[in-house]
Amino acid sequence: METTRRLQGNNKEMTRRQYGENMETTQRRHGDNKEMTRRQQGDNMETTWKQHGDDKETTRRQHGDDKETTRR
Repeated sequence: METTRRLQGNNKEMTRRQYGENMETTQRRHGDNKEMTRRQQGDNMETTWKQHGDDKETTRRQHGDDKETTRR
């Protein structure tokens, strides 16, 4: 009985340790994934804003040049 209790106790301790470590690693992985996706989305948003801004700026310049040439 004493040996079975020790084995069961050790098994519980081992499972708790493994479960705790697994939870920690999964949280780290999920955290890293969220951080990575946020970085990628942030970078994409920044680049798209820059591209849209550049497009608007270039189109304004073209329209402005067209207006100037038509006025002249």
